[in-house]
Amino acid sequence: MPFEPPTPDEAVRTVSDLVARIQGALKDGFQDVGVEGEISNLKLPSSGHVYLTLKDEYAQLRAVMWRSVADRYRGRLAD
Repeated sequence: MPFEPPTPDEAVRTVSDLVARIQGALKDGFQDVGVEGEISNLKLPSSGHVYLTLKDEYAQLRAVMWRSVADRYRGRLAD
């Protein structure tokens, strides 16, 4: 489907507004969610953050574990 610019009647949003709306929708819909999946693409940079992909048979989700959480995590992470 080719890109069609908005008509004058349609609201054009700033990037900041769109991101804020998406964050609000995610926070409202997914407050306390546990996710189980296979870890792949595990990256452990010197920053202390953990970058990984969680996947199952049908989908994958890129994720970050911030250093403040990773420092307290007592499990073993591996691909």
